[in-house]
Amino acid sequence: MTLLPKSTLLSILFLLITISCHANKSYSITYHHSNRNIDLKKVNLLNFQPLSNPHQLPVMDNNGPYLFKISMPDKSSTEDCILLIENEHLDTVELYKKQADSLVLLAVKGNSFSHDDSRSGFPEFRLSGNLKEYYIKTTFKKDVSFTVQINTLAAVDKMIIKVFFLLGLYYGISLMFFFLNLCLFIYLRDKSFIYYCAFQLFIVLSIAYADGLLTFITPGPWMLNHADIPLHLGMAISGSLFAHTFLTTTYLHKKIWIVAGILTLILISFTLSIIFNNYFLFLTGELVTFIVLCFYWVAGLLQFKVNIYSRFFVIGYGAFLIFAIDYFILRKFGIFYLDVYSGQIKTGSIIEMLVLTIAIIFRIKTLREENLHYRLEIDQYMRRVFQLQTEATETINDLFRKVQLKYKLSDREIEVLHGITDGLTNNQIADKIFLSTSTIKFHTRNIFEKMEITNRTQALGRLHEH
Repeated sequence: MTLLPKSTLLSILFLLITISCHANKSYSITYHHSNRNIDLKKVNLLNFQPLSNPHQLPVMDNNGPYLFKISMPDKSSTEDCILLIENEHLDTVELYKKQADSLVLLAVKGNSFSHDDSRSGFPEFRLSGNLKEYYIKTTFKKDVSFTVQINTLAAVDKMIIKVFFLLGLYYGISLMFFFLNLCLFIYLRDKSFIYYCAFQLFIVLSIAYADGLLTFITPGPWMLNHADIPLHLGMAISGSLFAHTFLTTTYLHKKIWIVAGILTLILISFTLSIIFNNYFLFLTGELVTFIVLCFYWVAGLLQFKVNIYSRFFVIGYGAFLIFAIDYFILRKFGIFYLDVYSGQIKTGSIIEMLVLTIAIIFRIKTLREENLHYRLEIDQYMRRVFQLQTEATETINDLFRKVQLKYKLSDREIEVLHGITDGLTNNQIADKIFLSTSTIKFHTRNIFEKMEITNRTQALGRLHEH
């Protein structure tokens, strides 16, 4: 059975081998950080440190403003350029030019301002080709990262077209998998499909948030700064529900209260991080979120040899989890083991969607085969029980026929004898065969006389003799 058409598989393959756009690296960046306000009128007295990549910034040092100096090469073109800052947590970003010893404000962008003139969802500035030195001032709300791209207008136009094509391809494939699992849930009524739909939705929205796309639909800087909290909390809850339903092991059922307690800890950490505006509480919630997801991946790994769909789960779940831990967690602690970028996290997400969707379908197929086997066994058992009941009924009827012939009992007397051996009273026998109680007593006396007995116990004894 072909799960996906060839055109879709080719599109997925194209996405997986496509490398994301790289920025022009002909410029140099230095930075100055202070825990207090920076005196912009004495910029020559400031100590700027070189920044060859955004990861050289002090990890989690988000107290106080940063001032970045961007120097363009002397031999660069005089053509205007676009400066793009890829950080979704910046409320205010100020662009300056140097005039004598002080800085002059040119423009202000960020989450506190409209994104109508931004094609990427991130702060964008237009730089004049005549100036060779610009300054950017900002304060980091969460992760300290200054990832910039500077390109000519023509290069940016081409890059935007390519980026949005790849984004459309990724989110289109994600939407296809979402509706595929939703349709499978409606058709098969298996909860693992709907839980995976929710898990997939929160993953895609988290990636969209990191891509800056939510700036077009989320009102206000407060929502933009904290939108990742409900998204990552939803990812933890839906991922746990999906994994718990999909794996269905006795071990997981015993640990459900531990998982519930950890999810509660995540909720408390995220809530307190909003109330107290504390970045370390936010990091705690992020870290525990992925600890829960890793717990279920390890649970799947323990069943790797037990069933085949656990192998699918380990491969698919792990493909996304490895990239996600590096992309969402490690870099916030200053660890850049894989240095995953946006294109790679999308690749891991597509692999996870493809593998886990196939795994769920395979699991449902396996469960249906097992259910069919159990139904066949139950049918065979019921037929055997019916056969034994029929044989027992025939044996009893043969016994009563022998007694009837030996003691010359009438058909009505045999009916009364059936009631006697079943332990029924005269009134109950009368109700059963629609006769009066006195008539039952009359037939009972005749039975006792013909069988030469005086009570019901002796009647049972006569039957056992045969």
